[in-house]
Amino acid sequence: VRVFFSQNGITRRVFSLIILTVFMQTSINNKHIVKNTAYLYVRLVVSLAIGLFTSRIILSALGVSDYGIYNIVGGFVSMLSLFTISLSGATSRFITFELGRGDMERMKKTFATLSTLVYLLAVIVLILGETVGLWFVKEYLVIPDERWKAALFVYHCSLLAFIVNLIALPYNSCVIAHEKMNFFAIVSVLDSVLKLGIVYMLYISPFDRLRTYAVLLVAIGVIIRIIYIIYCKHTFEEAKVKWGIDKNIFKDIFSYSAWITIGASSAIFKEQGVNVLVNMFFGVLFNAARGISMQVYGVVSQFSYSIGQAITPQITKEYAVGNLPRAISLTFILAKVQGILIMTLSLPLLLETNYVLGLWLGEFPDYTVAFMQWALILCYTRTLEDTHGTLYLATGNVKCLQIIGGGLMLLNIPIDYVFLKQGFEPIITMIIGAVLEVVTMFVAFMYLKKIVKFPILCFYREAAIGSMRAFFNFSSSDIIFLERGVFSALLFGQYRICIYDNWFELFDCIEHKREKLNN
Repeated sequence: VRVFFSQNGITRRVFSLIILTVFMQTSINNKHIVKNTAYLYVRLVVSLAIGLFTSRIILSALGVSDYGIYNIVGGFVSMLSLFTISLSGATSRFITFELGRGDMERMKKTFATLSTLVYLLAVIVLILGETVGLWFVKEYLVIPDERWKAALFVYHCSLLAFIVNLIALPYNSCVIAHEKMNFFAIVSVLDSVLKLGIVYMLYISPFDRLRTYAVLLVAIGVIIRIIYIIYCKHTFEEAKVKWGIDKNIFKDIFSYSAWITIGASSAIFKEQGVNVLVNMFFGVLFNAARGISMQVYGVVSQFSYSIGQAITPQITKEYAVGNLPRAISLTFILAKVQGILIMTLSLPLLLETNYVLGLWLGEFPDYTVAFMQWALILCYTRTLEDTHGTLYLATGNVKCLQIIGGGLMLLNIPIDYVFLKQGFEPIITMIIGAVLEVVTMFVAFMYLKKIVKFPILCFYREAAIGSMRAFFNFSSSDIIFLERGVFSALLFGQYRICIYDNWFELFDCIEHKREKLNN
C-alpha cells in the first residue's frame, strides 16, 4: 500500500484528506484548528500578494525621497512599541487564560482592567511622543529643508495611528482568544484591499502625496479598529463592560508585563547592537546585506507565526482548565506544523538564493547570499524555540526565563565584538546568533520540564526531527525535480512538501501524545 501511494501522489493526497475528514468528526477542537488554519492561510496569501504589489507602486508614486522620509519617521514612532509590547503580550495571555477557565465575572474584570491600562498607556505614549519624540525628530533626523513640514505632519499621523492600534489591543486579543479566525481573516483582507485603494488615491489626489498617504493610513487604521470594537461589543459579553481596575488582576498583569519587558528589550537591543558592530567594522554596505536577510527572515517567520495562531489559543485554554497533557500535545503539533511551514519556504530559498535575490533586487551587496542563508537557519531554530512560548507564558512563571533568555540574547554583542576584533568575516555574527539560539532553546525547554514536566526528548524526536522527516518524505519519483531546478519544479507542481500527506499524522499525534503522557 505504501508503494502504491508513493507512486500515486494524487491518490495519496485524496486518501489522506478522507482519513483527515473522518478524524475531524471525532474531535471538535481539532476541527477548529483545521478550519482556522485554512482561514489564516487564505488571509496570509492574499495580504502578502497585495502587500508585495502595493509596496512597489507606492514607492513609485511617492518617489524615493518621500518614501524614505515616511519610513524613517514612521520607523522612529514604531520604536515606542518598546513601551507597549509587554502589555500586548499580557493582554493576549490574560484574556485567553480567563476565557479558558470559564469564569465570566473574572473575565469581565480582566477585560475592563486591560482596557483601562491600554487607555492610560495611550495617554503616556501621546505625551512622550509629542514632547521627547518630537524633540528628537527635530534635532537629530536629517530631512530635506523643503520637506520638513510634510515630515512633521507624517510624524503626527504615525503617532496617531500607533495610539489607535494600541487602544484596540484588548479587542484584537479577544477575537484571537475566541478563535474567530474567519472574522480575523476577513478584516485583515479588507485592510489589505483598502491599502490597495491608497495606490489609486495617490495618483488622483490634488494634495501632497506624502501627506495624503499618511492621512489615508490613519483613516484605514481607524476604520479597522472601529470594526473590531463594534464586532466585539456585539459578540462577546466581556467586551460590553465599562472601564475599571481590579487591584488583584492589575498586580498580576503588572508583574507579568514587567518581566516580559526584559525579554522584549533584550531582543531589540541585541538586534540594534549587532547592526552597530557590523557598521563599525565593515560599513553600511554590510548593514544593507544584513538588513535584506532580516527582511526575508521576517517574512518567513511571520508566515509560520500567522498559521500558528490557529493552535496557540487552545494551548492556553487547555492549561487554564488543568488539561496539561493536551496542552503539551498541542505544543508538539504547533512545533511540527511550524517546522514544516518554515522548511516549505526556506528550502527553495536556501537552494536558489542567488536566483531569488537576482529576481527580487537585481543587484545586491556582497555577503547578502551568506547572510540570507544563515538568517533562514536562524529562523528555523528560533521557530522551534518559540513553540514553547505559549505554554510557558500560560503558566505565568515568566521571571526566571526572561532574565536568563534576555541575558543570553545580549551575549551576542560582546561575543560578536571579540570575534570581529580578531578579524573574522561579518557572517560570524549570524553563526554566533544561531548557536546562542540553540543554547537558549535548550535552557527554555529545561525550564519548561521543571515547571510542567515537559518531555524534552520526546519533543525533539517527534516535533523537531519529525518535522524534518515529514517534510522530506518524498517518493522516489519526486526527487527528479532537483535536476530541473527548484523553482521550475514549483511551477509544475513537482516540488512535494507533503503538507496534505502529513496532516493526519500531525493531528493524530495529539491523541498519541495524550495517551503517552497519561501513561
